[in-house]
Amino acid sequence: MALSYNEIDAHVRDKYIPVLQDQYYYSTPLMALLMAKSKVTYDSGQQIDQPVLYGELPSGWYSGLDTFNIDTVEETTLAKFDWKQFYVDVTIDGTTELKVEGDEKILSIIETKMENASKTFQKQLNESMFTSGGAKALKTLQEGIATSGTYGEINKATYSWWQGNVNSTGGAFSMDMLQTEYGNCSDGSIHPTSS
Repeated sequence: MALSYNEIDAHVRDKYIPVLQDQYYYSTPLMALLMAKSKVTYDSGQQIDQPVLYGELPSGWYSGLDTFNIDTVEETTLAKFDWKQFYVDVTIDGTTELKVEGDEKILSIIETKMENASKTFQKQLNESMFTSGGAKALKTLQEGIATSGTYGEINKATYSWWQGNVNSTGGAFSMDMLQTEYGNCSDGSIHPTSS
């Protein structure tokens, strides 16, 4: 039976590109966009509470000693979301670790697996924003922008300001349509952004 390695193999280490090439997780654009914003914050609490401003205070033009409208107006509420948990299993048996973590290592198997775990999480989180993973998973973006249902414990049938804005006129897409929707989603200096 022929040996697996020849004399040169026994004396010279092969040359490897010391970086793993990422072909499987290469593109998760939404996750990249969200993580680039560096606005990921978390704290404890029964639920995740997101304050929502939905109304305006009484206002108007006046002259001299006109009477102001001093009615109490409810203009804020809370959207409430349950905490969600996600895991990525990283298992390395002791024998494998002994074989690949010494002086002869080319890549660290632990670093490789941890990098893969991070990318697995990003990919799964990205997918969960578009496809329902069940009751234990995050709510999808479709649920957030829907015109009906409940999202963040706020019923869209009761509070129309919480409904998604849908243009169902049909026809070809145009930049005018996009500009109109962009305007509808803007409020002063607050507007949709891609970065």
